[in-house]
Amino acid sequence: MISKLFVRQLYSVIDMAIIGRYLGARELGAVGNAANIIMLFLVVSDGFEMAVDVMVSRLLGASKK
Repeated sequence: MISKLFVRQLYSVIDMAIIGRYLGARELGAVGNAANIIMLFLVVSDGFEMAVDVMVSRLLGASKK
């Protein structure tokens, strides 16, 4: 889980560096605004992933299919 967060942050930093270098300040601002929305989506999807993992584990542990 910590490695996921590290990779996401690294992706974000690299994305911003490339956009800032080649496209400009306006586009970098747009990416900065969208980053919060994307991060929210990723956090919610991770929560769903953990919930499904727990449910599947309980079913497998109970020998149900």
